[in-house]
Amino acid sequence: MKKVLVVNISTKVIDKTSLDRTTNIEFEQKKLNKLLSEGWVIEKYDIVPSNISNNFSIIYQLDK
Repeated sequence: MKKVLVVNISTKVIDKTSLDRTTNIEFEQKKLNKLLSEGWVIEKYDIVPSNISNNFSIIYQLDK
């Protein structure tokens, strides 16, 4: 059996001043971790860039 999972990743750096930088990172890994704990295995993955430079997606092909 096969399954496809898309994980969206967003990183954003905000400059409040030249000395103060805040980094915000989002990673939707809960679903992937759940599937791996259920015995699914990552067979293949592809990284897909976005038009927005600080966003990209990872498409996982899982096999059980």
